[in-house]
Amino acid sequence: MDIIDAIQRVVNEIVENEYRHDECPPDFIISLLYDVQELEERTDKDHRIILTVRHLGSCFSKVIFPQVTQAFGYDSLKEEMKYMYNRTM
Repeated sequence: MDIIDAIQRVVNEIVENEYRHDECPPDFIISLLYDVQELEERTDKDHRIILTVRHLGSCFSKVIFPQVTQAFGYDSLKEEMKYMYNRTM
């Protein structure tokens, strides 16, 4: 299992625990974005882990790693998901 699969598994557990009673639960997807011009020059600094939510006809994505603007560490994944879910309402 790679890191993307591991994060997706945790995301799925959070959705099951937090949104199982919703009539229309959100879909959260973890993906990897390579942000480079030339694939031959790809480095570790060129990738981002993205969290996407699809719910009620809306779709939002957010970089969850790396977050260089966070001075005191990362927010919890559950809080990131809650914030994104609320944006779809």
